[in-house]
Amino acid sequence: MKNYRIDLEKACKNREPRFVFNKGADHANQFMQVLLNSAEESVKIYTQKFNNKVSSKDGFIDALERVLKDETIAVNIVMEEESDNPEILELLRKYSDKLNNTVKDNIPDEIKECIKDSFDKNDYHYTVVDKSSYRLEKDIVEFKAEGSFYHDKDFAEGLDKYFDFCINR
Repeated sequence: MKNYRIDLEKACKNREPRFVFNKGADHANQFMQVLLNSAEESVKIYTQKFNNKVSSKDGFIDALERVLKDETIAVNIVMEEESDNPEILELLRKYSDKLNNTVKDNIPDEIKECIKDSFDKNDYHYTVVDKSSYRLEKDIVEFKAEGSFYHDKDFAEGLDKYFDFCINR
């Protein structure tokens, strides 16, 4: 696990021109931490519920709170259902003013369908940071995902715009 984290941090810091992959809750946790800790301007998260298998592991809450606490980082979060992690729920309540009601539990089916339409009707979750880095989870059961830190900026910008399009309908 330590080597995976080191690899992620190196890829982020050096803006390495490559894709990063993960499988499993531990890797998902590490990927999200590095991604969130790299944020300087914006974070957009579309998730089912901040699954406890990922969000309860060391460091995740701290990374999420760092972006929520930072007044210079715009944060938008959409959850399909209430989180099974009480720490996440408390954190979202604590920073509810900053989120400006962007946390949408039980979101309308039209928003879910809009998101799914871009991904072959499958359930995908994703996080976009600064319109330049992302993690796209393609298998929400095994937590399989791909992403990049600054490498695939066009795709990250597309995810960012599509998030806004679907959510602001």
